[in-house]
Amino acid sequence: AGQNSCSRRCFGTGSGICTQQEVRQEISSTCCRGIVLNYLRPLVKPSHLNHTSRSFMKKKKYLALIELAKVLSFILAMSGAQHSHCTKANGSPLYQLKEVGQNAQQLEPAKPIRQEVAGNLLHYYRVNLTFDQYLRISVDQQDIDVVLTLFGPERNKIIEVDSPNRTEETESLSCVAEVSGDYLIEVRSLEKTVRAGHYVIRIEELRSANSSDRPLVEAFLLYQQSISLHEKRENQEALPLAEQALSIREKHLGPEHTDVLATLDLLGALYQMTRSLERAEAIYTRTVAISEKIYGPNHPNVAFYLDRLARIHETKANYSQAEVLLTRSLTIRENTFGREHLSVTESLRRLGWMYEDSGNYSKSEANYSRALAITEKVLGSEHPKVVERIGALAQVYSKRGDYEKAEANYIRALEILNKTTGPETSSYADYLGRLGWVYEALGAYSK
Repeated sequence: AGQNSCSRRCFGTGSGICTQQEVRQEISSTCCRGIVLNYLRPLVKPSHLNHTSRSFMKKKKYLALIELAKVLSFILAMSGAQHSHCTKANGSPLYQLKEVGQNAQQLEPAKPIRQEVAGNLLHYYRVNLTFDQYLRISVDQQDIDVVLTLFGPERNKIIEVDSPNRTEETESLSCVAEVSGDYLIEVRSLEKTVRAGHYVIRIEELRSANSSDRPLVEAFLLYQQSISLHEKRENQEALPLAEQALSIREKHLGPEHTDVLATLDLLGALYQMTRSLERAEAIYTRTVAISEKIYGPNHPNVAFYLDRLARIHETKANYSQAEVLLTRSLTIRENTFGREHLSVTESLRRLGWMYEDSGNYSKSEANYSRALAITEKVLGSEHPKVVERIGALAQVYSKRGDYEKAEANYIRALEILNKTTGPETSSYADYLGRLGWVYEALGAYSK
């Protein structure tokens, strides 16, 4: 390549041959890899070889160039270029990732690390693994939701974990080391800024791999792939992966393990999205029973699965059963966190939604109003969650025909959005549309 921007001419003059280690080191550089691709592609792509150009290229030179392309393609494949183009998922070059890895905080067994977070979240940790070692990392979240990414010694991305959980739950990842070296764990938030909270990262297990570890790591990868497809609304494609992950986990962990519970939760969501409501109900009924056995009947995690099961009953118009489940969920959260904790608003929101769906607008208004009051008290009057609560309340007023109250609430939501995010956002447009519908119902057609 021989460009000034490279640290050295990695395809050398001297002997003309680099060692495998040198190739791995140099080819991972963004500039070097880009030069190889940019200079080589125009020369070897057949469409670029018209009759005029071929007349200048003797057959031997052309064949030699094709052989060179094969060699370089092998080198690039060996370094993983065909997957990443030298960037991480969030856009940072790999050479920067290698520099970060050298300065990352060492993660050791029995030494959990607590991190306070306010604002942008991007932290790195490293752990040294030898071949065939099993590693399991956990991150306990409090008021934040993080994404975990594991990179290998060459800073190739092994897995990214963003489970569909809550901000008070645990994220985890596991792997069996295929090569020895320093592995890098990235902890970040999908949001540009996060409110104050903390997390605790720890090594749960670090040992030689046993006969169950590799199948369980495979199940973990299947589970994450299924989540990824689910988030893309490719639910039919996600279903067999989740079912396979469940089968492996039940075989190696038993029917009442937390990983089995998480897989059942995903499977229930997939059945619900594919309109297999009877299967979804059976799955969520099982998750409630398992969570009660693991955590006890009054644990907040049980409330989470009660909410899931209630949603299925609501979809089937079994409103009385949904009300029983959601009321129990609310009681659990109130007894655990207190009546004015933000977690309580989750139950209130779901109760309001269920009553609205069933046409009981007075009870829906009562629950939405209480959720709004708690949210304002905890987060302040201009938080996005407050706008959501105002919008839900305004929608109930609209459905009930109380258009003046609906108008007042939509105007308030728009004023907050105009002040905090500006009038050029999709949320602002959404609330403008809702307000327009209210004016139409009132006969105020000019508005």
